Amino acid sequence: MSMIITTTTSRLPASGARDHSYTSGFGESVTRDHSYIPLPHARAFRLLEFPKVLLPTTELRCKLRTVDFDAPDRPPYTALSYSWSNSSTTELPPDSDLDPLLTNVIVCDDGLLRVTENAHAAISEMRWRGSAGLYWIDGVCIDQGNPAEKSEQVAFMGEIYKEADRVIVWLGPDEEDDRKAFEVIEDLRGGHATNIRRLIYAYMQKNRFQDPDQYFQLSLAAAVIPIYSSLLAFFARSWFQRLWIIQEAVLAKSLWFICGGLHFDWEKLHRATELQGTLSIMQQIAPGETTTRGLFGLSLVRKIFELRTTDVAARSLSSAANQEQRLGATLAYLMPAFQNANTTDSRDRIYGPLALACQLTGFANTLLVPDYTQTVEHVFVTAAEYLLIQAPSLEILSLVDAADASRLPALPSWVPDFRTRSRFKSIALYSPGNATRGWPYRQPHLKRYAGRACSVLQGLWHATLSEVTVGVVELLQRGEIVSLLLFTQLSKSVIFHGESSTRVMLEILLAGRGLISGPNQPEGSIFLARGFESWLTLKVAHSWYKGFLAEHVVAELLKREERSAPNGRLCNVSEDSLTLMRILDEANKTHDLVINATDRPDQPSRVVDDLFLGDWLSACAAQSCLDPCIAGRSMFLTATSEIGLTSDHARAGDQIWFFSGAKTPFVLRPLENGHYVLIGEAYLKGYMDGQICQMHDVKRLRPVTLE
Repeated sequence: MSMIITTTTSRLPASGARDHSYTSGFGESVTRDHSYIPLPHARAFRLLEFPKVLLPTTELRCKLRTVDFDAPDRPPYTALSYSWSNSSTTELPPDSDLDPLLTNVIVCDDGLLRVTENAHAAISEMRWRGSAGLYWIDGVCIDQGNPAEKSEQVAFMGEIYKEADRVIVWLGPDEEDDRKAFEVIEDLRGGHATNIRRLIYAYMQKNRFQDPDQYFQLSLAAAVIPIYSSLLAFFARSWFQRLWIIQEAVLAKSLWFICGGLHFDWEKLHRATELQGTLSIMQQIAPGETTTRGLFGLSLVRKIFELRTTDVAARSLSSAANQEQRLGATLAYLMPAFQNANTTDSRDRIYGPLALACQLTGFANTLLVPDYTQTVEHVFVTAAEYLLIQAPSLEILSLVDAADASRLPALPSWVPDFRTRSRFKSIALYSPGNATRGWPYRQPHLKRYAGRACSVLQGLWHATLSEVTVGVVELLQRGEIVSLLLFTQLSKSVIFHGESSTRVMLEILLAGRGLISGPNQPEGSIFLARGFESWLTLKVAHSWYKGFLAEHVVAELLKREERSAPNGRLCNVSEDSLTLMRILDEANKTHDLVINATDRPDQPSRVVDDLFLGDWLSACAAQSCLDPCIAGRSMFLTATSEIGLTSDHARAGDQIWFFSGAKTPFVLRPLENGHYVLIGEAYLKGYMDGQICQMHDVKRLRPVTLE
C-alpha cells in the first residue's frame, strides 16, 4: 500500500439520465438498469466484489454476492466508511428523490447502478490500490429503494462494521492544505503555544488599533490564521460531519484513512485533538463555516476516541434495573454526541445512535426498531417516549429547543426536534448530592390528549419568572455588558447575600460550568476563573470605548454594589479578583493604554506588555467556554429575585418546576386547560446543590402534563 495511483471517475451526463449505454473494458455495452435480487432473510447481506485490474482506463465493473452474516464460513470483507455527499448541509426530507446525489454509475451484475460521486471515487481508489476482495458499501449493498430491506439492514449495520476485518475511511482526494494540516500536527506538537505567542508579539509591535477588541483580534488573526486554517479545513471535510461515522469508527477493529495520496491510521488522526483547545480560539478571530465545521469535526474525533476506549454501557449499570433500561440510558448518553452531525435521512438521527447503543450494550431491543416506512415526526415521538420511560433520568428533555423556528410543528413540546443542531451546551447538572435524590421516583407515563402525545411527570412548582432579558448573545454583540451587570445587581444573591455582581453574572452565563469550585466542577477552574476575569475586563473596556459606560452609569453600578460585600471566594483566586471595583479599574487602565498607544510609537513593546497578551489569550479561551453556554439563552429573575439562565424563548409569567428524576430545573408555560408547554432546562442559582430537599416538602409533588 505504499504506492498511490491516481484515477479518474466516470460521471453521468446528467443526474436523471438513464437512456445511455455504458461500455465496460470487459464486455459489451450495458444499457439496462441494475435490479436487486431480494435478500433471502433478515440476516443476509450483500458484498461487493470486483477483480484486481491494473488497466487505469478500465471502467468500474463489479458484482454483488449474497452472504449469510451468521454463517461460520462467512468470507472476510472490508467495510467502507464515506460521506454520501460533499455538501455540508445535505439532509434530505424522507421519501425524497435521491437522484441529485446519484451522479455516477458503475456496472454491477451487467446492469447500470447509479451511485454517489464519493462512492464512485472510493471504489475506484480501492481497486487501483490493488485491493481485490469483498467490500461492504451501504450505498451499493443495500437496496436504497426498498424501505423494508433498508430497515432490516440498518438494524444490524453496527455488527457489519464490528465484524469487518478492517474499516477504511475515504475522505476524498487530497489537496495542498491537507498536507499542510499534517505538517501542523507534526511540527507544532508541544511547542505550538510558544510559537503562536512569539508571532502575535511580533505582529502587535507593528500594528495598534484603538478599539480594544479590534486591537487584539486582528493581532491574533494575522498570526494564527495562516497556521491553523489548513488544519480546520481538513476537519471540515464532509466525513467528519456525518452522523453514521461515529458508529462506523467506534466499532471498527482496524481503522485506516485514505485522503487521496495520504494514507494513515487512526492514532495519527487522533493526535490532532491535542490542539483542540488552542484551535478553539479561531472561533473568536476567524468565525465562519469552515471554522465551525472544523472545530465540530475535531470534537467528533475526540468523542469517537472516548467511545473506543471506555465502556460507555458500564456507566448505565448502576441506575438501570434491566437490559432495556441499560440500553435506554446508553442511548440517552449518546444522543447529544449525534445531534449536530449531518445525515441524508432525518430518521437516522434516531437509528444511528440506537444501532451503536445496541452494539455497546450487547442488547437488541424490540421496543424501538428502525422503520423507514414511518414519518419523521412519528419516529421522533416514538424515540422520545422510549427514552422517557426506559432511561432512568429525564435528560431527553434537555435537548428541547423551543425557540427553534424550523421546529416540526406536529411535535409535542417535550419531544426534541432531533434535526436541529444544538445551539447550546446543556446546563450544569445538580451536584452529586443530587437535589432530588431523596424524592420518591415515579416513572413518567404517557397519554393522548386531543390527538397529541402527552407525557405526565411528577413535579413541584417553585417560582414564576418576573423579568427575562433579551438573548445574552444579542446583548454582548451590542456591547451591552453593562446591562447584564445591572440586571445581576437586582438579584437576591447580590442584594441579600453580599456576593459580587460580576461573580454572580459569570456563574449564570456559564450555567454553573467551570467557575465555582466543588465536587461537580471540572479541573482547571482556577485557570478559567482568571480567564473570565480577563474576558470581563476587556468587555467592559470595549463598552467604555464605545460610549456605553458613561460616568453616571459607573456611579450607579458602584452605588448598587456598595450594598454587597466582596466576601465570596472564587477557587483560589484572591477574594477581590472578580469584584466590580477591580473590573472597572482594570478596564479603565486597559482602555487608556489602547487609546494612548498611538501617542507612544517609540514604545510599542511596552504597550504590548502592559496589555497582557497572556490575559487576552485566556480571555479568548474563556469566550470559547461561554459561547455554547449562552447561545440561545437569556437571564431571568423570579418574583422572589432569584436569578438564573434559560431558553431565550422564555417570557415573564413562565414557571420554574423541579421534576422527580430530573437533573436540572425546567421552565414551563401554563396553558388554559391546566397542562403545560416545555420551554427548556434552567440554571437556578442557589438550587443546584441539594437545597431543594431542604426547602420543599416532597409530599407536594404532583402530576404535571406536558403537551
